[in-house]
Amino acid sequence: MPYLKGFCWVVVLMMLLTGSPSLFAAAQAAGPSLIRDAEVESVLRDFSTPVFEAAGLHPQSIRIFIVNDPAVNAFVAGGQNIFFHTGLLINAKRADEVIGVIAHEVGHISGGHLARTQDQLNKLSTPQILTYVLGTTTALLLGSPEVGFAILTGGAQLTLQNFLQYSRTQERAADAAAVTILERLKLSPEGLYAFLNTLSISNQWREDGSPYMRTHPTDTERLHFLEKAISQSPYRGTRSTQRQDDQLAFVRGKLKGFLTAASDLKTLPASKSVLDARYARAIADYRERFVDQGRAGMQALITDYPWHTYIYDTIGQLEAMNGHTEKSFTAYQKAYHALPFDALIRLSLGNAYLERAKNEPNAAKKTHVYGSAEEHLGFAAQKEPYNALAWRSLSIAQAGLGKKGLAELSLAEIALQRNDLKQADLHIQRAAIALKAGDEGWIQLQDLRQAQKAAKAEKKRL
Repeated sequence: MPYLKGFCWVVVLMMLLTGSPSLFAAAQAAGPSLIRDAEVESVLRDFSTPVFEAAGLHPQSIRIFIVNDPAVNAFVAGGQNIFFHTGLLINAKRADEVIGVIAHEVGHISGGHLARTQDQLNKLSTPQILTYVLGTTTALLLGSPEVGFAILTGGAQLTLQNFLQYSRTQERAADAAAVTILERLKLSPEGLYAFLNTLSISNQWREDGSPYMRTHPTDTERLHFLEKAISQSPYRGTRSTQRQDDQLAFVRGKLKGFLTAASDLKTLPASKSVLDARYARAIADYRERFVDQGRAGMQALITDYPWHTYIYDTIGQLEAMNGHTEKSFTAYQKAYHALPFDALIRLSLGNAYLERAKNEPNAAKKTHVYGSAEEHLGFAAQKEPYNALAWRSLSIAQAGLGKKGLAELSLAEIALQRNDLKQADLHIQRAAIALKAGDEGWIQLQDLRQAQKAAKAEKKRL
């Protein structure tokens, strides 16, 4: 299993078909995987926010997800959700390449293409929809889904051909929207062009097969369009800043460091100028139990890049992996002081406090530590209400403080997310026994009762 923290397995296929947000926190099944990581998500959010604003979209209304898949890809699905494959982030050389891809995906959102795609899918039978999704979820932006349609014939194939023609129109519109958005940001489409051109050279696009069996225009069509846009752009030659490129290098290094076999990372260049290699090698040293070497590598990065304080979050995780709980706790504290509003860092620090409480023999000190854990975990749960791990950890802290009613409410939150109404009933009943009007958690109890009632009505309707 990959080492990145907060890693969870989810049924991405069902999310694409239903758009159900509860599956992001609750579904536990084999299938495509999502990765949660404070550093990677923060960098993607930094790159994305100006793009969202330039497109007239509210940044907080769009959710960003990282798919653990080496395929070079990104796509939008299930509403205003953007999915980035790790393969895309590892293979992008400059930040403006990723920003260009984001602008393209935002073009799909602002163009309403998701709703139109759903209208087209409604014309197909369920098996045909499943075939379509299975054949294209790993190639919605940059791939070739021909294989997914090989079994379809006759009228079904004609329907899918009509759908794909519509999809190609959407792709052209998304490219045009990306050019407009980038211009508003005073950037040319050179980053997007460079990225697509790299894919073309590496033969990741296929030119064979029926033109109807493609969800996207051919690479040459798109490159010609972008070449013309670049030649006409008043911002030709403008690219991402060095700080942005360094941010992307940290992301590349982290993903390589955690998702690549440690033995393979030994071949990375040792040059001090290759930032992503330095980060990946330091992570690999920790993973291989060469902890002193890993610490030295991380300290050198902190010295050279003091502004990138997410390094402390990575150190906290790696020290914990190696059983050094006190050093892990110290690193998480540094990450928190530098980034106090990051929910995942607060979650990690809260769990570090839980570990300290477990090993604290003094009752008064134990209570104080549990209180600190509750503070950080409560922040994480409120900021990320669909994060089941945050609620579960919070329930442990609350139980440690003797707040039985609140602990039951936290467990009820998880049960309702999973649509486990039997367990939700149990926890809500227990909370109701422990709490009375005016107590902390009383309003949350009433909210959960309403949510439970609505969930039961929805289940009965279905």
